[in-house]
Amino acid sequence: MNIKENIRKVLREESSLKKSVRNLVETKGFIMASQIVGSLERVYEILNLKGTQDDMIFIVTAILDHDIKEKICKFFMVKTYHSIKIYIGVPSEDPDSDYFDPINKNARRRFGDKISIAIYELGNKLVRGHDINIQPAKC
Repeated sequence: MNIKENIRKVLREESSLKKSVRNLVETKGFIMASQIVGSLERVYEILNLKGTQDDMIFIVTAILDHDIKEKICKFFMVKTYHSIKIYIGVPSEDPDSDYFDPINKNARRRFGDKISIAIYELGNKLVRGHDINIQPAKC
């Protein structure tokens, strides 16, 4: 086997690993992927995530879809100049939790802070400067 064939083989294996890990993150989330791969840092290394806006959107989407266990019925993101703004809709009719109360702004802010910390930590500190807006929504 010559050098060109070795390089092609290594690049194919690396590309295959990247696709597999990305698919795992998209379907199971970062926590599950980090347990399978060995560490969160290894997941970010394999996926080559650098903190661009597109990376941040991918990271936040995976975290909100799979890793945050709170009741989030929908969310969307808007790119800002350097970061992203995250709008999260939570059920407004949940009687068990005070942070879902549309009138209780302090509770919604605490809930947003909790999500922000989770995104920062699970996002391997790449998702920075994000703004979270929690709003009641009909789910």
